[in-house]
Amino acid sequence: MTSMVTAGYECIAPDLLGHGLSSAPHKSSCYTFHSLLEDLLKVFDKYVTKGRSVVILGHGYGLVELF
Repeated sequence: MTSMVTAGYECIAPDLLGHGLSSAPHKSSCYTFHSLLEDLLKVFDKYVTKGRSVVILGHGYGLVELF
């Protein structure tokens, strides 16, 4: 993330449900794609103002992917 900030990008690194320091419910329905997407959309609604462009970077199991 440091290289992205150095390049002039604002960065948000949400702690997704069940990862890092966030809570980890035992209900599997909390971890569906739709549920996790809703969580991320709430982050976007709070931090990304209308009319702005964004780049989404994701990672999983050590791999970095650009969407």
